[in-house]
Amino acid sequence: MYDDEDIYMFTLPNNVTQVNFQHDQTKMVFNCRNQVVTHINIRGERKIYPLNNALEASNADMVKKLKQTDFLLRGMRDHCTYPYLTN
Repeated sequence: MYDDEDIYMFTLPNNVTQVNFQHDQTKMVFNCRNQVVTHINIRGERKIYPLNNALEASNADMVKKLKQTDFLLRGMRDHCTYPYLTN
């Protein structure tokens, strides 16, 4: 897992949440409306995954970061709700 100080997360008014991993400049972008997560890797390449099975993806880096993001979002659940991460 990563140190929380290496991760920046923000939510836009259109219900898109972006998570920036500073140590390698990768990003995860969650779109509630479309129920997808976009992983932007260290080379800037984008891959879109459906949220309902993103944890089963073959991209180990994305799955690891998705789990870290899930941990952070669950820690915030007193302030807001993210129903798309339920595992």
